[in-house]
Amino acid sequence: MRKLAATVHRDGPWCEVLIPELGQLTATQCYDEIEEYAVDLAASVLDQPHNEISVTITMGEEPEVQQP
Repeated sequence: MRKLAATVHRDGPWCEVLIPELGQLTATQCYDEIEEYAVDLAASVLDQPHNEISVTITMGEEPEVQQP
């Protein structure tokens, strides 16, 4: 089983999912799809079956909004 870490950051309506170890990024608009997208990306890049990939998801810090 290949274990990877992914970090999620919001960018408007998008959740950007970064897997630093692979240097790859994917995005979804639905929180429920984050893990699925991360596993799919890793499986594609590594050319391994989905059931051989485990991704730990960490939610990144939200950027601070500048007050006028």
